[in-house]
Amino acid sequence: MSLGGAPSAPAAPDPTAEGAAQTASNQATALFNFGLTNPNLNTPLGDISYNVDTSNAAQPSVTGNVSLSPAEQQILSTNQANVQQQGTTATTALNNVTNMQNTPYNLAANVSQTPTQQDLQGDLTNDENSIYQQQTQYLDPQFSQEQAQLQSQLANEGIPQGSAAYNTAMQNYGLQKQQAYSNAMDTAVGSGAAYQSQLSNTALANQAQQAQIYTQQYQEPLSLYSSLMSGTQPTLPQFSGASPSTAAPTNVIGAYQNAYQDQLNSYNAQVGASNSSLTGLFGLGTSLLGAAVPGAGGVSAFGNILASDRRLKKNIRNIGKLSSGIPLYEFEYIWDQIKRIGVMADEVIKIIPEAVIRHESGFDMVDYGRLA
Repeated sequence: MSLGGAPSAPAAPDPTAEGAAQTASNQATALFNFGLTNPNLNTPLGDISYNVDTSNAAQPSVTGNVSLSPAEQQILSTNQANVQQQGTTATTALNNVTNMQNTPYNLAANVSQTPTQQDLQGDLTNDENSIYQQQTQYLDPQFSQEQAQLQSQLANEGIPQGSAAYNTAMQNYGLQKQQAYSNAMDTAVGSGAAYQSQLSNTALANQAQQAQIYTQQYQEPLSLYSSLMSGTQPTLPQFSGASPSTAAPTNVIGAYQNAYQDQLNSYNAQVGASNSSLTGLFGLGTSLLGAAVPGAGGVSAFGNILASDRRLKKNIRNIGKLSSGIPLYEFEYIWDQIKRIGVMADEVIKIIPEAVIRHESGFDMVDYGRLA
């Protein structure tokens, strides 16, 4: 760079290039980690191997290959054949399921009905009569024999028929007989109700059993089909894997940013050096106010030729115009904080071009002596 020349700022990193480089690094790291965590396995049950295809850089692919041992392959083939046979049988069972669905579920037609109230009353009467007859079939001959014995006893005792003693004895005998038959009737009524209840409960139990059997038979095709479809499926033997181990991807974007920051630091250092050179080149011992106005007595190293390039100034504020119409400003040079008054070379060159001089550093200077 020439004395006083301004350095060029470094170009900022290209985000597209950074992203592509980071993606490439991530893909390479991912494939590397895949190789660490998925080693090829050789076991008594079989082998597992992986093939990485990077022919497509944008989307690498990984293929896993499982090779069973002869014994495991035979087991798998047998299981597959069994499953296939199950499928064939299941197809036949499915036809039965279809037939089942086409046949309405009719519980009333396949289960005996419970007896009506009229039937129950008839059964109760029959039960009572039957039990009463069972009770009285022994009472009839018993009381006939006892009556004959009583009459014979009364005759032997000299108590004639028709007498008060005879009538009393026969009346007591009749009461005993009537009580016995009444007890038999009570027993028949109680036993008949219990028997009828037992028969009714038995009928209900039989009806429930018939309903259960009919329902099971009706659903049997569906149960068989479900059992076949949920049968044992063939499975591959389980292979134990390796302990995972990974590597972090390279921070490519960070490397880009660090490199750019280094370049930017270097640029700032060059700007500082350039400013120092310009300070030495254009440093003015006195205020430019006196140097800018002829006759004021202020001069620089170049006489009345002063650094007036806008790029060398800061805090610029317009304060008026010269008689020639050139704007007048208050400003500071970029290398100090001293308030000065002067013009801008880019405006002077439009009105008095011969007053502007290009320094070898590339900055413009103004000969204030020509501004009058």
